[in-house]
Amino acid sequence: MKSPQNPITRRTRLYGAERPIAKPAPTEVGDIFAGETLDQARARLLAALDSDAESVRLKHMTPGVGMAKVHEQKLAEANAVVAMGSAAGGGLDLGAIQAQFPMLSVSVGVEAPTLWAVAAIVLDRHARFIDLCRRVEEVRIAAKAAVRAATTVATARQVYASVAWPD
Repeated sequence: MKSPQNPITRRTRLYGAERPIAKPAPTEVGDIFAGETLDQARARLLAALDSDAESVRLKHMTPGVGMAKVHEQKLAEANAVVAMGSAAGGGLDLGAIQAQFPMLSVSVGVEAPTLWAVAAIVLDRHARFIDLCRRVEEVRIAAKAAVRAATTVATARQVYASVAWPD
């Protein structure tokens, strides 16, 4: 009969004896980047700023290349509807809407009652997202310039820590 293995010990394959599992002693994590040079800190912080900016943008969009293509198509279709004018865009039957505007057609009757109204929603969302991206880019570019201008590791870290991203 095999005895249950004690979770604190393990049987060694070679000798068949149980030995205590070595547990690392608890330590203070401290500054994992202690000793990094200014160039190392800059490189790490510049990459972190780019990553943080992308995280802010992703809070306001659905990630994925395929979804980005869907949004591009919706924007192109919304612009085409606007170019037609509200009377022309609002006067199309469902078959014509589906043929000319396949992405927007799925939202007619769900997000808004007409093609024109759906196009307006898409354009409004796009404008708000572009404004957010502009604000994120302002912060990102300014922070990266400040990190590059930092003359000490501490200053570079302080710049990074003080970044306030838009919502």
